[in-house]
Amino acid sequence: MALISGLGTALSGMKVAQTQLDIIGRNIANVDTVGYTRKQAQQKSVVLAGSSMGVTIGDVTRSVNQGLLKSFLSSNSLTGQLNAQNEYLSKTEILLGTPEGDNSISANVANLQAAFNSFASDVTSASGRYNLLNQAQTVTSRLNSISQEIQKLRGDADLNITSSVAEINDLLDEIHELNENIVKYKVLKYDGVADLEDKRDTALRNLSEKIDISYFTRDTGEIVI
Repeated sequence: MALISGLGTALSGMKVAQTQLDIIGRNIANVDTVGYTRKQAQQKSVVLAGSSMGVTIGDVTRSVNQGLLKSFLSSNSLTGQLNAQNEYLSKTEILLGTPEGDNSISANVANLQAAFNSFASDVTSASGRYNLLNQAQTVTSRLNSISQEIQKLRGDADLNITSSVAEINDLLDEIHELNENIVKYKVLKYDGVADLEDKRDTALRNLSEKIDISYFTRDTGEIVI
């Protein structure tokens, strides 16, 4: 009996070592996989009726700093917001031109003001009158063009908002489904909880690019956004 018990203990140790090697192998294979976190599992001693029956593998856990993750998601939200603002402000700047640019709206207005001043000094000048009308038409045409382009930008922004709302809803549905699977896997002691949590964190990162979020984790492993 002692021999059989010893062989069983040795076999359990070999199985645990094999599982740990498998975890290490997956960590190495996924070192460049986006969203993958390093996994680890500790072995636990099995005691039955006061006697040692070998070892078994514990729960597979992730090496994740939750504080840093939440800080990253907050920064990610701010970055997404600033990028969106910068995109449309840059397009608006191109329409208006820089103050020092020769083809900016400010340069057009300055030319119109100069034409008014020149015409005011000699109202009988035909060339002055022509230049004033020409500069006025330039400013009017430029303002109409800018107005039309800004309306197009507003339309593009509305379309992007609609698209983003759809993406947000899809991500929330994905997180909800992952929450349910994580809770179920933990209750039924299934393998793969850590991988599901990786997928959920990836969905959270994608969601944080769209909107500012905060969340907490329940004892069941479910997160509430």
